[in-house]
Amino acid sequence: MFRITENAQKTTLIAVISAVIIYVSCWFTQIEGIDTVTILGILLVVSLLEKHDFNFLVLIPLAFVNEKIVIIMFLFLLIRCSTSMVDFKRLRIKLVIAGSAMLVYFGAIVLIHAKGNAYQLTPLGYLPNFINNVLVNLSLKGILLSWAPSFLLLGLVLMARYEEPSGVFSRRDIILIPTLMVVALTLTEDFQVGRIVMMSIPFFAMPIAEQISRWILLS
Repeated sequence: MFRITENAQKTTLIAVISAVIIYVSCWFTQIEGIDTVTILGILLVVSLLEKHDFNFLVLIPLAFVNEKIVIIMFLFLLIRCSTSMVDFKRLRIKLVIAGSAMLVYFGAIVLIHAKGNAYQLTPLGYLPNFINNVLVNLSLKGILLSWAPSFLLLGLVLMARYEEPSGVFSRRDIILIPTLMVVALTLTEDFQVGRIVMMSIPFFAMPIAEQISRWILLS
């Protein structure tokens, strides 16, 4: 994240804060599991957003590291391409690659009859799973693990500083947060919303850091 921020020609202070934000955000995920590797994978792909489309083929092997890397990148690109014609022309090939990586992953899951994720591949179960997750997350545990991290990130993003027009980061990316909330409620079980939302932190760390840096320099 430090390197991505430096490459965007931001100050060292902003780069340091951006990196610290990534580190702190990891503690809102299952840090002892694969979540931090997922964030690293998303960071890798974010660093390729301004590179040649061919580089985005790395999403195919990354899908087998954690499918959430591909799902989050696909949703990010879909939001970008559907809200700006400029982004559509610039990112449409990357969107196609991300979609293809998802198809390859889920095709492989179906082909090998992998266990443990049947609810993700059963569309008829999406609505019941969504309703059940909403009810489960109305508890105190749900507030702490799902809603508190999600709305903390949403609040930070709302106060973040963006420079428009922007290449890698845009204010429109905020749509990704409620989108991931819905996806997590639909495709995961129990108290997963907060950690899924926090995996999107690579899209928001630099804009948040820019605002924090501004406050520090004005104080």
